[in-house]
Amino acid sequence: MANENLAVPIDIPWRRIAFSPDMMDKVACDRELPLRWRSSVAVFEYEPPEDQQRLEDFTITYLKVACSITGYQPDGKEIRIRELLERSGWAKRKFPLLPEFDLIDDVDHYYACYGAMLEVVVAPPASDNVKLEDYPYFADFDPKKRELYELVSETGEVMSRTLEEVNVRQGQTTLQSHEVRDRTTVSADASGTIGILSASGSVSNESGTTDLTQRSTENIRTTDALQENREFLSHTTQLSQMYHQLNSYHLGTNRAAFFVASRPHVVQSPRTFVDGPRELEGIQEFMLVVVRPKSQEKICVEAYLETAHLVRKPNRDDDPDSRLWEFNEVSLKPGEGTVFPGGPHGTDYHKTFSQTFTPPPGYIVDLSRGDIGSPGVHIVTANPTGEGGVMPLVWDTDTDHVTLNVELVAKFRHPMFSDTPFADISYRLTALIFIKRKRAEVAMGFEDTLFITGRGVCSCPVDIRAGLTDVSIVFEKKLALEPVHQLGRAGEAMTIQDANRVGANIHRETIQSLSSADRYPRGMVSLLDSQLIAGKLATHLRAADRDLNPRLAAWAGIDAHTLQRVTAYAPSITRGQLLAMTLTQQVERFGLSFAEAVELRRALADLKAPTGPPPVPEPQKIPVPMITGMPLAEARTVVSSAGLILGTVTEVDSHLPSGAVVEQEPAAGVPVESETEISVKLASGLSVRLPEVIGLGLTEAACRLRNTGLKSEPTIEGHPVPDARVAEIEPSAGTLVTPNASVTLRLRELPGRHPDRG
Repeated sequence: MANENLAVPIDIPWRRIAFSPDMMDKVACDRELPLRWRSSVAVFEYEPPEDQQRLEDFTITYLKVACSITGYQPDGKEIRIRELLERSGWAKRKFPLLPEFDLIDDVDHYYACYGAMLEVVVAPPASDNVKLEDYPYFADFDPKKRELYELVSETGEVMSRTLEEVNVRQGQTTLQSHEVRDRTTVSADASGTIGILSASGSVSNESGTTDLTQRSTENIRTTDALQENREFLSHTTQLSQMYHQLNSYHLGTNRAAFFVASRPHVVQSPRTFVDGPRELEGIQEFMLVVVRPKSQEKICVEAYLETAHLVRKPNRDDDPDSRLWEFNEVSLKPGEGTVFPGGPHGTDYHKTFSQTFTPPPGYIVDLSRGDIGSPGVHIVTANPTGEGGVMPLVWDTDTDHVTLNVELVAKFRHPMFSDTPFADISYRLTALIFIKRKRAEVAMGFEDTLFITGRGVCSCPVDIRAGLTDVSIVFEKKLALEPVHQLGRAGEAMTIQDANRVGANIHRETIQSLSSADRYPRGMVSLLDSQLIAGKLATHLRAADRDLNPRLAAWAGIDAHTLQRVTAYAPSITRGQLLAMTLTQQVERFGLSFAEAVELRRALADLKAPTGPPPVPEPQKIPVPMITGMPLAEARTVVSSAGLILGTVTEVDSHLPSGAVVEQEPAAGVPVESETEISVKLASGLSVRLPEVIGLGLTEAACRLRNTGLKSEPTIEGHPVPDARVAEIEPSAGTLVTPNASVTLRLRELPGRHPDRG
């Protein structure tokens, strides 16, 4: 690490001369704070008194630039993205084919910082008549450079060495064995803030010795001696890796530049999870010494901070796709199909037609997209023709098929009551079927997009370029995937090598962005104007119809001059194609200014700033599920799962099993609001077996019928006199009927018991 000592006075009374105004809390104790995760800059100045100035004819000024480096997270209240979506053409009611639209996730996401660049410029307030050699300049600044040294074993292996000695002497043989185990510990310590690291290393060597001695003596006389000494030595290989964490540029000019890199992943246990380069967070201070001629009373200081952020998304092979499917024309004429009474003046004829779409090989239906009530499907056109009717469409959708059941109604009216006695019906439909690849869960690597945000401050109250103090996006680029990194799957920990490669890639692209032709002007491009958002909108427009993805000339809100420029070069270009183009491509191909390109993108995106109070949200409609024929318990579960409530339950006579749903109101397929009550009628069932009552009196016969479950009062034929007996029951005894069925009892008097007879 480079150690630089500046002759800076102790206990400096710093005076703040510039700061980021949007980070100030304007009203205390109102619990409304400025944005938390937003980088900021503050500049402080100290000019020693005249008796402490050491340079003749020059004035020395000390500057301190304090940078709060954080990630980037747009504030929800600032962008009001939910209101933008609700009031724009991307609302669900206007764009029903949208899946789980993740535009809100993109603007609510916290984008960590992986690199920072600070540029500080000093200049005289009025530079028109100032010679270049009389400009103020930086005589010194700190820090100039910071590096991280990592001491690491290449393989991490440690071996032992073995020494053996055999002695054969006169009269005895001695065997002695030594086993020496070497243990080597390598440690690297690093400390610092936000990637500005200092490093120190220490190496310790511990050795342990184990002696295994065996002695034996024999009466042997010899003068031969044999000694064998074998050593197997293996030492760990020490490597020193150096990482540049901070570099500075342009000392001696009036412009100083500092680049802060993200921290690398150093040696870690194989069990450590590595998700990528480590983030930059915290405050970094830069000290600068400025020299200017004494003839200049003051200087202007501009500090401009840029932070690099990474958007990492799994690179999946399940890009959204769609197929245009046509339900071939079907027709029905009176006299065909199933007959239903149509009232006193005619007859209705019903018939159901079914057609099925099957996705191509390797694809499945994408049930996450589609219209309400028909997942995976968006109806483009529906064309009924004729005087008949079409019952609510019934969709049967699954990952392997889409089946549409269309019930047509043809009508016949008696000529006495209608001028058109025969009313037939034809129907044809066109729909988008959304599909995706079967292997949707596989993600090969990541798609990395680098974007850089910038903001600045200036100490002079002069007219500066608009938006200097605002945070804006100044650069965007998709990063090239490294070969090894590309093979990593989403959700898995990155290797240390891959993490450092990504960090080096960010470092390289951030440096190159400073002179890139694709760089945006400062203060002009917000997050909603970025290619990150425009590209996502363009992806969804690919599968949209002409109403949502028309040619540019048919889209309202385009400036006439811009429209003429674009259509002269590309007369058939669509809204989605333009959104997919980068801003720099539009500037170069159509001869637009950046301001015109940004306005064009805003008109195409249809994300205008909301005005007035938020709109009252429209209740989402839910199609009533089909529960006819289900037992009551099952019907209750289905209704509750749909967000509805099972309402009034009544019982009616029906030959369906007892307790089954006979009728429902509203009918199946009707769109209703959440928590709407669904009334049902249950079948009483054939639950009453008529008893034998012939020969019984009327009272006893009626009681026996009631005891068996008959709820209706029987019809009495004959004179219900005291001596009357049941002579006949209709239906006959033993017949199964419903509880409310009509039963007739025919009575006869017993002979000789009539009161008129003597």
